[in-house]
Amino acid sequence: MALRDGETLVVAIDVPRTGEWQTESPEWLADMLERAMLARLVADVAAEHFPRCSVLFLPFLNTGGHGSEPDSTTATKMRRAGVLLELTTYSLSHTNVREAVTRAGGRVSLASTIWQRRTLKASFVLLHSLPLLVCLHPILIAPRTL
Repeated sequence: MALRDGETLVVAIDVPRTGEWQTESPEWLADMLERAMLARLVADVAAEHFPRCSVLFLPFLNTGGHGSEPDSTTATKMRRAGVLLELTTYSLSHTNVREAVTRAGGRVSLASTIWQRRTLKASFVLLHSLPLLVCLHPILIAPRTL
């Protein structure tokens, strides 16, 4: 994905909607909140290691389903991305906003399926015990030719 100087990295994460605090299980809420904390960590480390780039941590109310559009304010912020890293519960891969980012030349990493495989807790532990930059390498650093 090769984050370039001057570009904006948007780390997008969906969070529980108001009603879901009453209707969803504590485990579902905890998974979503852990994912949000991981996304914040990714944004913080990216900002530290890529000082010539803008990094936007973008939490937004979840869309309630795969392929549903985020709210207009969130979509506008996503469209500014040179690189959009989606760490959401519900995939945005088949949305107008994702299409708009790629049409404008932005690169999008859709990581929502990782979370569906329930690897978050293991990833969260690994990210705290290994340098986060190593984990971000495939997404943010250009591959080198040998």
